Amino acid sequence: MRSDFVTPLRSNALGTRAMAASSNPLATASAQQIFNKGGSAMDAALTAVIVQGVVDPAMTGIGGDCFCLVAQDGKAVEALNGSGPTPAAARLEDLGEEAITMTNPAAITIPGAVDAWAKLHERYGKLPWTDLFTSAIFYAEQGFAVQERVAHDWQLSIPNLAKSPSAKNVYLRPDGSAPQAGDIWHLPDLARTLKTVANEGPLAFYEGPLAEAMVSHCQSLGGRHTLADFAEYKSEWVTPISTTYQGLDVFECPPNGQGLVALMAFAILEQARLKGYLTSTEPFDPDRVEWQLRAVSAGYEVRETLIADPAHSQGLAEACLRPDHVAKLTDEVRVQMRQSKPLYAAPYSPPHKDTVYVAARDESGLSVSLINSVFNDFGSTHVAGDTGILFHSRGQSFSIDPAHPNVYGPGKRPMHTIIPALALDGDKVDTVFGVMGAHYQPQGQVHVFTGMKDCGLSPQAALDLPRWFANPEGFVEIEPTVPESLAQELKKRLGRVEVTAKPFGSGQIIEVKNGVMIGGTDNRKDGSVIAT
Repeated sequence: MRSDFVTPLRSNALGTRAMAASSNPLATASAQQIFNKGGSAMDAALTAVIVQGVVDPAMTGIGGDCFCLVAQDGKAVEALNGSGPTPAAARLEDLGEEAITMTNPAAITIPGAVDAWAKLHERYGKLPWTDLFTSAIFYAEQGFAVQERVAHDWQLSIPNLAKSPSAKNVYLRPDGSAPQAGDIWHLPDLARTLKTVANEGPLAFYEGPLAEAMVSHCQSLGGRHTLADFAEYKSEWVTPISTTYQGLDVFECPPNGQGLVALMAFAILEQARLKGYLTSTEPFDPDRVEWQLRAVSAGYEVRETLIADPAHSQGLAEACLRPDHVAKLTDEVRVQMRQSKPLYAAPYSPPHKDTVYVAARDESGLSVSLINSVFNDFGSTHVAGDTGILFHSRGQSFSIDPAHPNVYGPGKRPMHTIIPALALDGDKVDTVFGVMGAHYQPQGQVHVFTGMKDCGLSPQAALDLPRWFANPEGFVEIEPTVPESLAQELKKRLGRVEVTAKPFGSGQIIEVKNGVMIGGTDNRKDGSVIAT
């Protein structure tokens, strides 16, 4: 726990009844209102995510995808895959030889978030469905103050928004400018859509006028989307995958998500620790950092070559996490370190970074790890008619190689980067955590979780640490705050090291110790934690 109250750092939030953490204070405040009304952790998490789709529109929204892990003491962890597939009529031959771009209609897969929210609420909600939308509707209709990091990201998105006839009128002023921090912004079209979904239920999104507007817009772009694609969509309860680290069971959603990358890294680091290859508990120890980078890089090679739609990834997690396979990878990493081998370099890895993550827990012990995304800055930049629904661009993750398991095709879910995480100590929840930032997410999870469990850092201190990243393109990126001595050592060992202009991702953590919830939120965004 923090003992220095002079250095300008953030304290952990402590509570015994309920806690929620998000990357936007308006979302976190809305979660608190839900707790005050007697809502569950799921009610609070969903409310926060729906609000963020309004007040942080570059990162997430009703037209995106969702994944969730849910845990209760003494019960099995559950996972929900709320990612959407391509249209049934999608054809690889419709695409050219270039990778799918963010504005290509092929990048618009069926949005899965709304159905996922409904399934999660049905199983774990306590308040009426309409209550989840009250705050979001208020902010969309009455206006919201644009937060500082939100404004920063919005400004960077001006060039892309300006090119989109459907987005520029929603997200830019008539003179082409974007809101500054503290400006008030309204989203009246989205407010009407949220009211419809709140009052009529999730089917109002996938059938009827809203679905007709979405299909019409996609078809106007050349997409093969149909009303049947929307009406037939269903999110799925799936069996989570896991590995052990420091005596804890760490859980992720299975492929098509990249949670397997994080688990492979945890498994390799656990083997290295048990074999005595990795002994340091100092966060900036070069050996420790190199092990993290190389362990995640080994997982990226699997992601780039094998992770795909669940039907095309069957048995992959079990094979990759098999003890003998992990032992082999661990020894290979050790050899790579001795020989100063470069990191794995993916042949193609589309840049993207836009996601929100919410952690929540209530007095009953219900713990929620929830993530929602539109993939790129403002997703595809396509808005469906006057609905205010901003489509994501998740299909950009597909390969166009016919031999690749993740190749674009009909009714397929793409490889997904967004990954919520949970850790259990026996049958009790120990940590609810997630780190946003697309490709960085596995690295971020390893970074904060090992910082807590190996180095004894609190959730907030682990989130505050400077960050490094085994970029899938085959080089190391570091934040400017990484100690110069470490940066120079990484250059000696791994070659190319670049200082990033923007921070890596952002995260939220809730750790449970002796019945007390300890919460942290990342200073890289506008986040906050509430505790009761």
